[in-house]
Amino acid sequence: MKNLAGKTFKRRAAVGVATIGLLAGVTAIAAPMAANAGGADHANTGRVAKGPAAEPAVAKKDRWAVVNGDGTLARGRGVTFVETSGTGNYIVHFDKNVRACMYAGTIGLSGASGTETPGFITTVGAAVDVNAVFVTTDDVTGASAARGFHLYVGC
Repeated sequence: MKNLAGKTFKRRAAVGVATIGLLAGVTAIAAPMAANAGGADHANTGRVAKGPAAEPAVAKKDRWAVVNGDGTLARGRGVTFVETSGTGNYIVHFDKNVRACMYAGTIGLSGASGTETPGFITTVGAAVDVNAVFVTTDDVTGASAARGFHLYVGC
């Protein structure tokens, strides 16, 4: 029994050492890859650029809207009205020029429960009005579809 127990212990020790060696090798290969996952041109290294601190009044310039799939405004800040021009096409009008601002949209319901049917959203400054953002919503196949959405306009 001693021999058998001794062999079992030696085998387990050998497997453990081999496993540790394998993990060390994988780590040695994976760590540099993870550090430069985006390739040499996309490495996130170097000095951190810091801009001036934003004043508290900056957020007062921002506008936002929560719009239902049928084009009705659920709530918002600085929104004057929303118009639709076909299924999944919306123009959200604001009370100031938003042409030099950034637009971010996400598909979503206006309420506190449930989820909107998945889809895609695009945003761009409205060609017809410098105070407006043109939003399109599509289903997962890329076909125009009425979807509720949240729009943020950062100025």
